Parts: sequence; structure tokens; C-alpha cells
Amino acid sequence: MSAESLVAWLRESGIECAIEARDRLAIITVATDTPLLRDDGVRREIVTRARAAGFTNVAVEIDTLGGAALSRD
Repeated sequence: MSAESLVAWLRESGIECAIEARDRLAIITVATDTPLLRDDGVRREIVTRARAAGFTNVAVEIDTLGGAALSRD
């Protein structure tokens, strides 16, 4: 499994997203808060599939700013 197939599975599951890979960290950015992400089973399946794709850690970022970068100090 690859990051692309992980994105495809998430989209088929109703989660519109993009994945940024940083070494073995998968950063999954979703456009809006989705009720699916509140389901424990769905979150476990995301981690399982990410591990199958070779990632050891997963972070989910909800992009409420429409792609705008967050200001940081």
C-alpha cells in the first residue's frame, strides 16, 4: 500500500483529504471536520491502513482556513 492508495481509500470512505509524508509520519489534511473522523473504528482503520502503507505515525489536520498557512510566532 502507498500514500496514494491510502488517500484513495479515505476518499472512497467519504473523507476528502490530502496526505503529506514526512519520513514515516503521514499528515492527513481534511478540508472540513467530518463526522466520520469522530468514529473510533474509522480512526483505528486509518491508523491500520497507514501502517500498512509504511507509516509509523499519523496526524490529522483539519484545514478550516481553506489552505491558508497558520501564522506562527
